[in-house]
Amino acid sequence: MASRRLLLSSPVLVFAAACALGAGTYAKYVGTTTSDNDVTAAGSVHLTDNGSGQALVGLTNAGAGASDTNCIRVSSDGTLASLVKLEATSSGSLAKHLGVRITRGTGAAGFKDCSGFDADSRNYYGLGAGVVYDGRLSDLSSAWATGVSDPSESLFATSINPILAARTNLVGLWELGERTRRADAFTGTAGALLTSRTELYGGAWTRQAISTTNAVISSSGRVRPQADGLAEYRVATTTATAEIVSADVTVQSPTGEAGLMTRMATTGDTGYLIRYIATTGVWELDVVNAGAATVLGSWTGPVAVGDTAHLVMDQEAGSITVTIDGTQRLAVTDNSIAASGRTGIRLVGASGQGDTFGVQLDNFRSYQPNQASTVASTGTAATATGGPVVTAGAQPSPTDVQWGVAFNGTSQTLSLPATGITTSATVAGWFKLTSGNAIMRDSSTGTAGWSLGFDDGSGTLKFRVSGQTFDTGVPFAPLRNAWHHHALVRNGSTVEYYLDGRQVYSGTVSDTTAPTSPWFLMKDGTDATFSNGRVDQVAIWSRALGADEIAAIHDAVSAPAEWAQGESHWYRIDVTVDEDPAAASSSATGTFTWEAHSR
Repeated sequence: MASRRLLLSSPVLVFAAACALGAGTYAKYVGTTTSDNDVTAAGSVHLTDNGSGQALVGLTNAGAGASDTNCIRVSSDGTLASLVKLEATSSGSLAKHLGVRITRGTGAAGFKDCSGFDADSRNYYGLGAGVVYDGRLSDLSSAWATGVSDPSESLFATSINPILAARTNLVGLWELGERTRRADAFTGTAGALLTSRTELYGGAWTRQAISTTNAVISSSGRVRPQADGLAEYRVATTTATAEIVSADVTVQSPTGEAGLMTRMATTGDTGYLIRYIATTGVWELDVVNAGAATVLGSWTGPVAVGDTAHLVMDQEAGSITVTIDGTQRLAVTDNSIAASGRTGIRLVGASGQGDTFGVQLDNFRSYQPNQASTVASTGTAATATGGPVVTAGAQPSPTDVQWGVAFNGTSQTLSLPATGITTSATVAGWFKLTSGNAIMRDSSTGTAGWSLGFDDGSGTLKFRVSGQTFDTGVPFAPLRNAWHHHALVRNGSTVEYYLDGRQVYSGTVSDTTAPTSPWFLMKDGTDATFSNGRVDQVAIWSRALGADEIAAIHDAVSAPAEWAQGESHWYRIDVTVDEDPAAASSSATGTFTWEAHSR
């Protein structure tokens, strides 16, 4: 795998000030570029910056709250498409006192000059518009595999997609609070008709008889009309009263239209429709009866040719909301169509069709919220004790409507059947622990068994494998009252723990005792000790997931970027001293790295 590396070297020095005022701090960030040998036989991968080795950020005699902001442009001039990640190395006691916020955007005036900088509008990782990292310098991963993926503007993923990509040996997936009826990237042979694709739930696509042309797979893995005309398809029937449907809308030329439908009838052109009309740049929400559309609402938001927008329509009872790129744009109330729950797509081709024409769809997803908390998307359904409550507003995606399950901390749990796990396993999920000490444990008691993250009173995050307890050293208190992704990985005698997609512990285990099914959520195994909080998207594999897979599951609010030759992005770097250093003699050094690897 070829790589090129852009280094932002950042020596940080703390010294006693030569004056009667006492101790002060001095920080200097220097930007330089280094490179490895290009791979010329099959192309090259190469990153550059516009700093020419100049200092990037400087802090002089800085105390708590001192900050500095500067900008840098990173460019790819290699010939191969590449994945870009952000890493950092740091040492010294000062690193943990430096807060770093890195925001991607456009329009800065020049190196170090952030005048005119405009942050990307998308909330890629739930940290704010355009923000790719917000944390301590010392917490940034130093390895490319677990680095922060530079986010893609066009492949704006939902949280379920990376789990589906890692479905090999997936013993169980409990989405908790929702049930995905279909997750479909529309992959397949270019030119093939849309019939049946790999999916999580639902049946084959059914072509509505009203259609005058077919939907086909494009060479880019999207769907488009085969010829000019209407292509309308629905997925499996359900009796749910609530449906949420989403897709990426890509504009290839300013002609035609594409959209999503809910409450579809089995025949004809009837249901609720949200469509993007390329000729006018308008998003229109309609109620369609036998082909006659009544406009319920519209929003003008043109999508440039070549760009993609992420569309979500939430239909619950008579309430319909439309979210575009994470922002709600339309909200109406209408009860014209009876609740049937069918969802689908509607494409209209005009002015000739081909892979470079019209409006195309990708990453279709349809799911039912507020389902029984026992539903398993893959594997055996859970058993509920004490009636845990399905709730809205859960992680992990800030762009799609999400549901989770809340536990009261006194009597509620879910037991998850998972057998066949030995010395190769991965257990992962999203947890928001409010009170209590255990988030997920197998059917064991005392110091036996397996446990995914707990606090034994010592104040640090621990986990247990085959009766052996491991201490990650991560303070436990800051993990409470906020969503975090936890993952435990065993690969033979090696055990690893990942927090929010980044490895925080690696060690060895000698015992080979397998976990005892079932696992308990928000309960300390078979002990009558419960925890309060929320849980979402719990998954168990009978294999050891790689660091890149776990990072992708956590970072999945946006898929990784694939940079093309000539692509560049501006980054605004905000550095803040978050508290007074313990001593004037403390010091630290750090290196930021944007690293590109070819596929």
